Parts: sequence; structure tokens; C-alpha cells
Amino acid sequence: MKSKERHEIKEDQIMEVFKSGIDFIKDHKKISIYVGMGLLMILLIIVGAQTYNSIKIKKENKILNKIMTLLKKNNLSDKDYATIIDLSKKGKLPVYGLLTLSEKYLEKGEYDKAEKIIKNISKSNGDFNYKKSQLIKIQIDYAKKKYDDILNLYRGKIQNELTDKTEFPGDIILYYIAKSYEAKREFDSARKIWTQLKEKYPYSIFGKIANNQIMALQ
Repeated sequence: MKSKERHEIKEDQIMEVFKSGIDFIKDHKKISIYVGMGLLMILLIIVGAQTYNSIKIKKENKILNKIMTLLKKNNLSDKDYATIIDLSKKGKLPVYGLLTLSEKYLEKGEYDKAEKIIKNISKSNGDFNYKKSQLIKIQIDYAKKKYDDILNLYRGKIQNELTDKTEFPGDIILYYIAKSYEAKREFDSARKIWTQLKEKYPYSIFGKIANNQIMALQ
């Protein structure tokens, strides 16, 4: 009997809350309409933003595909080169084409061409693209034995930016910094960078190389 009474009391309480809600909506009809409209606007903004990003990514992918098609040529004409530079300015994804072109020249030993290309890449092109361009710049300078330029670049721009745990390209950059110190026979500074590389990127292949270099410098 008591159980039945409790059940009835709960039902009464639920109905009371429901009625109160209905009364509130009636009394605050305008507020309810404004809240509803606000929620609808937020929903439309979210959907619109997602649609815009989707369209933007598809567009940038098409541009990148055009660039990659041009890069398949063995010998790029001046017109091809100008087209790639122009297309790369149309988003963050197309910049990958510039990086690929720069690496292509780097592998061929055409360092001046590679360096000229990466000058078109800035932080506005995305953090990863920018760091990759800095890595290519370091590789170019290392090939040219411009060790002071590498170390100045590291101290001036890159040092404070290698704070995240993402391996690439931070581990490779530190590798070249350490090698540059060694080339200048500044072994204490090299050891510090090798140690930083080992501790920061222990699972990277360059972190393992650092471990061997530290032992070699002892």
C-alpha cells in the first residue's frame, strides 16, 4: 500500500514539474522564441563552417594534384615553375607542392633553386610547413658547409619553437644543429644538443644516433 502511495506521489511530482515548465513557457513565450532562434543560429553557423571547410579542402586538394602532376616532369620549364609558385599561394595544402619541389632540387644538388623556393613559405602557411621549410634551409646550409648560418638560424628562430613532442621535423633539425657544432669542433655545445635530442625524442632514429654520439664524445 505504501509503495502504491509513493508511486502516486512521484507521478504527481512529475506532473507538477511538467505543468510548471508549460506555465513558464507560456509566461516567457518571447524569451523561449529568442532562445530557440539563438540555438538555431548556432547550429547553422556550425553546419556552415563545416561545409565551408569541406569545400575548401576539396579545392586545395585539386590545386595540390595539379602541382604534383607538374612535379612529375623531369625538367620543369620557367612557366611550370611560375605556375607552381602561383598555385602554392592558394592554401596550406598546396604549399606541400613547394616543399616537394624544393626537396627535389636539394636532392639534385641545386641548392640555390631549393633555397629560392622555400623563401616563399612563412608561418602563415601552417606550422608544419614552416618547420619543414626551415629544415630544408638547414640541409641546404649544411651541404654548403655554412655552419654559422645554421646555428644563427637555430638561435634566432627555431630554438624556442621546438617545444612540442612531435618528432618530425624537430628531431632532424636538432641532429643537424649538433652536427654543425661538431663540424666547428665545439664539442661541449654539440654534446648538449645531442643530450637534448636523446631526451626529447628517445624513440626517434635520431634520438638513438644521439645516444651513440654522446658516448663517442665522452
